[in-house]
Amino acid sequence: ALTQLRFLLPEDPRAPYALGGALPGDRSALPSLAAAVALRAGGFRVVNLGPDVSLPALAQAGKALDAAVAWLSASRVTGVETLRAGMGGLHESLTTRGTRLLLIGPEAKRIPLPPQARAEFCETVGELVGRARLSLGSPTDGTPAPRRS
Repeated sequence: ALTQLRFLLPEDPRAPYALGGALPGDRSALPSLAAAVALRAGGFRVVNLGPDVSLPALAQAGKALDAAVAWLSASRVTGVETLRAGMGGLHESLTTRGTRLLLIGPEAKRIPLPPQARAEFCETVGELVGRARLSLGSPTDGTPAPRRS
């Protein structure tokens, strides 16, 4: 139902991109899908890479799309050392392009981040959308997100 709802929501072809998925090893599809639907309703063009996302693929997609926002949902954190290295590369790739990294889910605070990381933890999907919109200087009242320059 969420997938169908996402595609019923209008999409502005000039809106900024938001992309994301669930952490590597996390096979929970619902949290990332909920984030995708909410971000689409918030005025973003959305690419949901789904569960068990490859961090290099997320970084590459962020670069290719010039994404304004990237999210990772975390219902389960596994492979901490491998994840730590991957998060370092992801953070570097995203921040050099000005992409904001948002983390959501019950295990988000367990994601190992490099010391210089500027990721933001979101408690709810509504907070995720609000932070995404504020990063663009956009109001949180449902008006379309501004186009990224």
